[in-house]
Amino acid sequence: MAAKRTKKPTAAPTLSPDFHRHLVLACRKTQPYGKALVKALKALDLDEAAIVDEAAAALLDAVELTPAMLASVTRLSTLDLDGIHLVTAQFDGEEDLFKPASLDELLLLPNLEQLCWPTGMPPPPIDPTPLLRLEKLQRVELAEFDFTIHNSRYGRYENTKAIDALEAARFERVPGNEGLAIMARR
Repeated sequence: MAAKRTKKPTAAPTLSPDFHRHLVLACRKTQPYGKALVKALKALDLDEAAIVDEAAAALLDAVELTPAMLASVTRLSTLDLDGIHLVTAQFDGEEDLFKPASLDELLLLPNLEQLCWPTGMPPPPIDPTPLLRLEKLQRVELAEFDFTIHNSRYGRYENTKAIDALEAARFERVPGNEGLAIMARR
């Protein structure tokens, strides 16, 4: 008699330090810790030489994000400039701070409806599987392509497969956004 195969449970994703910091800053206006955190961050003398001030990072790391706080996130985008300037004196507007290490981290946001953060995504080609598992997701913005290094080779890499997978999952492309694929659920 053949033994029954059981499906291995997949480990729940965890928040990387960078994405944790992003969420702490993004939620500061709606969560109870917000006012005290902003006051503490503004009291710091930010290190001019650091991309992110160590003391500011430590304050962000000390905030515990509960499942209820994560469930309250419905929209994710680049950090506003006010939030960025709380943690760095060096921001030049060129790089996004605190990107997720993996799109799997988005699965910790069960009520995410809008992901308007194309520069927060990994470079193309992305695996859209985590996006497709977000049941409430209604809108996604991702780069159509980027010139980047993939598998030790520099070149133009596209998100065609991810866009096709989103279209197959009943997302429709919003026209008129050259270089950016804005996908909205039908």
